Amino acid sequence: MKESRTIYAAVAVLWAALAALLLAAPSFAEEPARSTPADQESLHITIYNHNFGLVKDVRRLDLPRGIQHVWFEGVAVQIDPTSVS
Repeated sequence: MKESRTIYAAVAVLWAALAALLLAAPSFAEEPARSTPADQESLHITIYNHNFGLVKDVRRLDLPRGIQHVWFEGVAVQIDPTSVS
């Protein structure tokens, strides 16, 4: 019986720690910044064989310090996310 109480106490401590972390973290409910084609400064396209192309889309964004979530609008659906820098 003592062992089950210890497990319940440990679970309660873990839940309390998780709740404290979530309260201290920045709110993810805030609207992310958006970048639209109107932010575009330049656009260059190179087309290769085998249904492949390179798009260099330069946009200006003013972001506050820290980690930000940004939505990019007006980009190809087939974009390779690992190619974005």
